[in-house]
Amino acid sequence: MDIWQGKNTPAGMQDAKKVFRDEHEHAKQSAESRQGLKPEAFSPGSDTVNKNPLLVKLAGKKFSKKNLILIFSIAGCALIAVIILLSVFLTRSCSKSNITSYSADTAIAGTAYFDAMAPGLAEVVSSDQLAILSVDGPPQAYTIYIDPVTGSVIEQWSYFILGREINFIDGVYKGGMEVPLTESASGLPVPQLTVYPWEILNNFSAEAVVNKTGTALFNTSALVLPGWNDNFEVARLWLLSGGGNMVTVDSSLAMLNIDPGKALDLDQFAIDDFLVGTLKGDNNQLGAILSPSGYNGSYQLSLSPRGQGSTEDGTGFIFDLEGTGIEKKFVIGNDAKVIISGIDGSENPAGEAIGTVDMKKNGNGYDIFINAVINGQDIFLEGFMGSAVWRSNDNSTFKAIGNDSALTVNPEDKIPAEIVENTVEETAEPSETEWVPVWTEAFESNENGWPVSYGEQGKSAYFQSDIFEGQYLVYGQQKKEGNTIIKRLIPLDLEMVFTASIEVVQEGSEFSGGGLIFSDKNEANEIYFIVSATNGIFRLIQKDSNGYSYPLDYRVSSINPPGQVNILSVKRFGPLFYFYINSELVGGLEVENLVIDNIGVGLITYWEEEPITCYFDNLEIYGIQ
Repeated sequence: MDIWQGKNTPAGMQDAKKVFRDEHEHAKQSAESRQGLKPEAFSPGSDTVNKNPLLVKLAGKKFSKKNLILIFSIAGCALIAVIILLSVFLTRSCSKSNITSYSADTAIAGTAYFDAMAPGLAEVVSSDQLAILSVDGPPQAYTIYIDPVTGSVIEQWSYFILGREINFIDGVYKGGMEVPLTESASGLPVPQLTVYPWEILNNFSAEAVVNKTGTALFNTSALVLPGWNDNFEVARLWLLSGGGNMVTVDSSLAMLNIDPGKALDLDQFAIDDFLVGTLKGDNNQLGAILSPSGYNGSYQLSLSPRGQGSTEDGTGFIFDLEGTGIEKKFVIGNDAKVIISGIDGSENPAGEAIGTVDMKKNGNGYDIFINAVINGQDIFLEGFMGSAVWRSNDNSTFKAIGNDSALTVNPEDKIPAEIVENTVEETAEPSETEWVPVWTEAFESNENGWPVSYGEQGKSAYFQSDIFEGQYLVYGQQKKEGNTIIKRLIPLDLEMVFTASIEVVQEGSEFSGGGLIFSDKNEANEIYFIVSATNGIFRLIQKDSNGYSYPLDYRVSSINPPGQVNILSVKRFGPLFYFYINSELVGGLEVENLVIDNIGVGLITYWEEEPITCYFDNLEIYGIQ
């Protein structure tokens, strides 16, 4: 089972030239979020950062601020699953297409003039891209991803005010997405790009990105990118001060998202002695993070395979370092303590631990030497750690993440795919893989047979469900210790490729939540996508013959508060499932051979919590013809 998590990804990147679907909320949010240039996440005034600064309780678990730094993801790694989808699904299923002729009178309001006939432009973009530029100008935001297997350059250009997202593979037009705009989205001023995609591709490296776009702030290394870091490579997500984010794998740049509408004032996030790096042993290497600690010491050094947080790949180590400085030799058992981070995410003190952690200043970074015995295991690690705030005038960060074992990609040296010769006068033919509606439920009646009942479930929880005023109401209250999943299912056969979305409004309990459920005929294999509007977390739960598992559990996301609508979406492409909250990709899951015969909604109730009520509406399912 492969999982990943991400956040703040441009919705779409589907293999369809036009998807005329009423996603008015997405269009409105995309436009309005750019009007004030206010970041959607990680701002000092957001609930994400300003929950109790030292302690946040999540369903019986306690996460300190130091833990939250590690689990907060992700301003966009979200991008990961969608770009993997592009690299696999689009490459296999897209045929060569002509480009839609977009009228010149749809020029973007508030943008500077762009000369598509400028000397030299035709030499750095494909003819397909030049055709788009000639009519619509440059994108307002874009994403570039390098396929780790083929080396193909996958691009998505986003035109928020036009309501379009356009995809290219090696410069060849590969369809896109069109979203109807609301009045609030028209005529808005658009932040200007400081660097175009073809300028970045001229030198596709993390160093070049920092030099061209400004400071980058390390966010998380709890990333798994199939094909990129299958062994000991460490993937890291960075937030860009100019707007957007990038993912590096060791020293290579795997993915880049540029979005000036999400610019950040990184000075507000400045943390002294916040370091990142890679420590090597004889046969492995571990991602390393050093951060100030709120308790149990002055600093915390966290190590784990494929980066901090990826504990599904092995055991991690956390060193609590006590004292007033970090340039010293810490002695385990004296001014250093060791905590074992297990595969299940648990943290427990090491049963036996002796040795030292030696930190020596080296330029703007530190050389780290660990010589220890932990629970009978000899640990010899060394490496360099540099600043987690990557500035153009500081090479310590690049030195810290640099590693020859990473996959090396040089797009400028790659043989390009065949370019389709098109002009702006040509009109695109309808795509054979256009999304079409296959089933909708507005809950105006109960012709589909939704359960309308009340009672007790296993004598552990009380529930009630009914259709009222065009919504499906589900109420639940836990009656005894533990928690209960309350399911409300109807039979519905779904294909191996589909998109499902539903609106949900929550009232009540802090930790309880509601969401979508997919199940086979006998309810033996199920997927639960549950969000809690009260504390902004979501859960991804899987049920199979081995019982329940929690691929993504208690993860933070930008969920709207109680009383407001949250739109949950699930997109399936064969064994791959992608999960969205309010059009933002938050995670994914690979499940083999799941035949979906039932769809529904449900709640999770908790002991000693207030009752929860969820109002569900507008369940829509789209397929590909």
